[in-house]
Amino acid sequence: MAFLIYFYFEHRLFPGQFFHVKYVVMFGLPAVISKFDSLNPPAQPLCISRIYLYSDMWKYFDRGLYSFLKRYIYIPIGGDPGRYVQKFVASAACFVFIYYWHGMFDYLVVWCSLNFVGVSLEAIATLVTSMAPIRRFRESYVSPPMWRRLKAMAAAPLLAISIMSNFYFFMGNDVGKVFLHKLVYYGTPQSYAVVLFSMYCLGQTAMETERWEQRSRWWDAEEKTQ
Repeated sequence: MAFLIYFYFEHRLFPGQFFHVKYVVMFGLPAVISKFDSLNPPAQPLCISRIYLYSDMWKYFDRGLYSFLKRYIYIPIGGDPGRYVQKFVASAACFVFIYYWHGMFDYLVVWCSLNFVGVSLEAIATLVTSMAPIRRFRESYVSPPMWRRLKAMAAAPLLAISIMSNFYFFMGNDVGKVFLHKLVYYGTPQSYAVVLFSMYCLGQTAMETERWEQRSRWWDAEEKTQ
């Protein structure tokens, strides 16, 4: 149990927060300067502690890279709505480019592969839940709070995999393998339960933050119209 607390704060939370702050500064200073010339730079990266989906991480952290990938790789290859096979091929091409862009190191293979699997699983889940029978069942028998709980539970394993992939990205293969063995190979049912429950709480916190932001924007819009 002590190891789980140590690994979360020392090797997930703190490096992630430092990484986020670094990019806020790296993106923020040029963005301020570019606004002097009436340019419209991408928005600042969101804090990683309030993101619980792979797709949101890629959309809202490095927004410039996301726009580039979408415009010049994803859409030209065929990542359009309704073309599901082409969408997966386009996503794979994007992660091949990301692997090349970051330097083609061996640990990037693990990082990019896990991210591709996570994004693909999210896309499949979105496709399944958008089907008419599933949507009717949800609207008839599942309350909004219960649906939110189900989303957080479904996202918990993917969020744990996301954190594991970040171990490889932040600290390389050697450290990544240490945590892989400690948390997966030598884990216990109790340790798995603690990790998944922590990921569930993180997902709930992220969704509540999104709800608060939506309400804040709604209140701001209401005040402007009055």
